[in-house]
Formats: sequence, C-alpha cells, structure tokens
Amino acid sequence: METSNIRILFTIFFLILLQFSFIPLNFDKNYYSQYKLNILQGSNDFGQIDSLDLTVICDNYPSEGLTNEWGLSILIETKDAKILFDTGQSYSGLRDNSLALNKDLSQIDFVVISHEHWDHVGGLTYIEEVNPNVTVYVPNHLDSQLFNTINESDLNVIKISDTTIIQQGIAIIGEIFGPPYEQALVVNIEDVGLVGIVGCSHPGVESLNEKAIIDLGINAYMVIGGFHLVSASEETVQNAIDRLVALNVKKIYPIHCSGDLFRQYLKDNYPLNYGLAQVGFQMKINLFTINSTFYYILIPVLVFPLIIIMGWVIRQKMKHSEISF
Repeated sequence: METSNIRILFTIFFLILLQFSFIPLNFDKNYYSQYKLNILQGSNDFGQIDSLDLTVICDNYPSEGLTNEWGLSILIETKDAKILFDTGQSYSGLRDNSLALNKDLSQIDFVVISHEHWDHVGGLTYIEEVNPNVTVYVPNHLDSQLFNTINESDLNVIKISDTTIIQQGIAIIGEIFGPPYEQALVVNIEDVGLVGIVGCSHPGVESLNEKAIIDLGINAYMVIGGFHLVSASEETVQNAIDRLVALNVKKIYPIHCSGDLFRQYLKDNYPLNYGLAQVGFQMKINLFTINSTFYYILIPVLVFPLIIIMGWVIRQKMKHSEISF
C-alpha cells in the first residue's frame, strides 16, 4: 500500500512539472516575428553590444532613500563604456544619488547632453569635479552662453549635428528642432534592437525614435526618458503612444516630464509595452533578459534532470521499503 501511494504521488508530481515546463512565460508570437526581423536588419557598420546595464540616477518620480528633483540623468554601462546621459538639475542631486546607488561617475567615459535646459545640465559641475577632461557631447545648436560656460571649464565639449557613432554599437541621434534643438542616445543590443534614451523629447519622442530607425536602419526595441507630455491633451498623448507602437517600440518607459496621463493611457491600452521606472530604477537589457522564448526552452531543460534525480531517489526508497517488508 505504501509503495502504491508513493508511485501515485510521483506520477502526480511528474505531471505537474511536465505541464509547468511547457508553459511559455509571456510568449508573444508577434514579438518573436519582430525579433527575427531585427536579426535580418541588424547587420551593418554600426556594430552591436551584447548587453547593457541602465540606471536612472536623477528623476522626479520618487524612490525611497534617493533625492527626487525635477530633471533627468541616466547611466548606461556596457562592457566597454560608461556613458552618462544628462546630469539632472543640481550638483547635489547627481552626487548624492550616484553615491547612494554605488555608481562612481569618475569612471564614466562620455557625457551626452540632450538639450540646453537647466534640469538636464545642472549636474555638470559635479562631473567637472570628479571627472575633469571627460568628453561631453552637446547638440550643435546648444545655447551659446551655455556652450561657452562648458567650453571654459575643464570638460572637453564636442558639438554634434548629424547622427554620429561614438563607439561600436553606440550612437548619438543628430539634433532635431523642438524648440530647442535636442539629440538622443541609442545603443544597439545584439539580436534585440535599439535602446533609446531621450531627455525631454521636445521634437517628439516618436520623431526621435523614427530618426534613429531611419538613420541606422535598425528596429527600435525600447525607449526611456522624458517625453514632454506632462501638460498635453489626451489626444496628443494617444497620438504619441500610438505612433511609438506603430514604430514597433516594444518597451516604453515614461519618466521625468512624460506625465501621469501618458503613463496611465499606455498602461491601460498597451500593458505589454508599458514600463514603470523612477529614480533609482535599474535594469539589464540583453537577449536573455527580454526574450521569454529562451525561458520556454530552458525550463524543460532544467526541470527534466530534476525529475530524473527525484525519480531515482523515490525508487531507492521504494526498494528500501520492499526490503523492510
């Protein structure tokens, strides 16, 4: 009787594991088709990065233990480069949050400034202190007074007009007039697509993404940053989101000046595209972290050996029980 019960329990356990192993985690056939398209279009001279770590250093959406000020700063880390996109509104905000998040900004290789507004350049004084002579890329039509201020500092300022590859797999998307003139940063993740980082998107977040796709000939996977729609009408918000989705942007992280209406509409109407982020938000982006297809394959591979081991253990116990009788 005891042996029979053990066999029944083992059978039930096996069937549960077997069923679980064939459940795809958020498997999206439309995404998989787009993923294959990314591979076909991803072979050009731009290059690729196998993985990216992203940290929101400054943002006005709060997180416990961090300073939340109106402004934006995002750290992008790859195997070969560390790039700070915008610097928030203040010396203290950038300093305090970077230290709290254990991010040493003295080690960054480049700074990219999206546009000239104070809430994106205020932390440059901290960068000058901890990382003098670091290269700072600014839009070609940056306010002349601000350009002179940066140029007279210890920082090495370079103007960007057209879309420019600054390192393999990393490019600055040339300025578009908003006003003011604004540029964006993109990283091409291997077999994933473009990850776009935007400041305030005065020219339109959809316009910046479309320019990146056209200039580089690669599909966009994700965009994060300020979308400048905090006071926009519902129709304007809907049009911007619908356009991003039409451009096949799979993940959209609205922070800074994007507005609560943008977040809510995106969450309600495109929940698979919606990404929640705030100051202190961190994520790793590569093929394994964003594509559930791999989990669909890996779970059975990991579960079956466990089943075999447990089956062996149960059989040994059954033999021992028979000997005891």
